[in-house]
Amino acid sequence: MLENIPHWIKNKYFITSIVFVVFITFINDIDLIYVLQAKADLNHLKDEVDQLEEENIHLSKVLDDYLSNKETAEKFARENYYMHKENEDLYIVKEKSVK
Repeated sequence: MLENIPHWIKNKYFITSIVFVVFITFINDIDLIYVLQAKADLNHLKDEVDQLEEENIHLSKVLDDYLSNKETAEKFARENYYMHKENEDLYIVKEKSVK
């Protein structure tokens, strides 16, 4: 029965190499599957960092506009916080949501 197996498969270096590859791929704590998942997570986090940097740049421009332009800051305060001047009346009209 052992005579039918090719000699290169019976080689101790071949068997050791196969055991090593199986160990590295599946058994080890930091196996190939873990490395591939970590690489995918890293790419996802890099994309998220890029998006947050773009949003940070946009928000910095908006903040600079609010701090430098009094009319823009007043418009923001009136629309978002319903602020008004002392001699003004404020009416809030809300639309009914259709369900």
